[in-house]
Amino acid sequence: METKILYRYQDERLKYDHTLMADHRRVGYSAHTHNFPELLFLKEGDVDFIIDGWHYRLKKNDLVIIPPLAIHEVCFESDHNYERYDVIFDEALVGFPFLQSLPVGLRVINFDSNDSIINLFKRIDYYLDRLDGDLVRMMLVNLLQEICVNVKLAASTVEGDLYTQTNALVCEAITYIDGHLLELSGLDEICRELFITKSHLHHLFIKHLNITPKKYISSKRLAMAQREISFGAKPTEVYTKCGFSDYSTFYRAYKKQFGYSPSANVTPERTIYIYGERTENDTDSVHKTQNKNTVRTENM
Repeated sequence: METKILYRYQDERLKYDHTLMADHRRVGYSAHTHNFPELLFLKEGDVDFIIDGWHYRLKKNDLVIIPPLAIHEVCFESDHNYERYDVIFDEALVGFPFLQSLPVGLRVINFDSNDSIINLFKRIDYYLDRLDGDLVRMMLVNLLQEICVNVKLAASTVEGDLYTQTNALVCEAITYIDGHLLELSGLDEICRELFITKSHLHHLFIKHLNITPKKYISSKRLAMAQREISFGAKPTEVYTKCGFSDYSTFYRAYKKQFGYSPSANVTPERTIYIYGERTENDTDSVHKTQNKNTVRTENM
């Protein structure tokens, strides 16, 4: 598998890359989540996208909207080239409540008849190729704002996503978990709500998401905690807010998930892998990295 990062930019609040994958196997990216929202624009590829149990069959010029903490994964359905633009960003950069302005549950918009988004992503590449320092960041933020405004405009004309449920019970369980994430007492509560056993719930999550329901809940809570800590909250205050009953349990889970303690003075990665290993080649070829802001990094 050959992976080329054609363009990339990253700072603490914004990460962008334009990636091309060729000669890949029919695999994908392991399930993961971000503590910032993400926009992915598919330029080329034969892929399925799963977001919190909902299955989307993507096509060219689809833009995927992934909210913070949504667990998602990409599955390649053939060995066709896969090319996409991707941006992960602090919503405060946009200047308006972007996600709240969209219809509830909207995750995919197709831009076949509207070339505004693809042109904006091309302009990001253009500026990354020619600018440096604060100027390139200013232009990227301006273009991100314009992308979000165009998504908001396009969302008003969308009739509905083309998606299927990975499994009806799994989707019901995820909906319940997301609605009660912080106060959820345990798996028994979910099972009572859905009238199923814990063993059946565990079986469904492993079969359809390749993750246990306990791990799903813990990963979302830890991602939320990492986000709060990165914004200046104290770990000793965050753990109860994020659904953990005692600090020692939270500390062990946090360190196991991220590789460092909650109080460590590090810049958190924006991507949290839930299970398995990344399938992206670790020896990516990087192009158009002529300035210090267009950098290669492995995780976000």
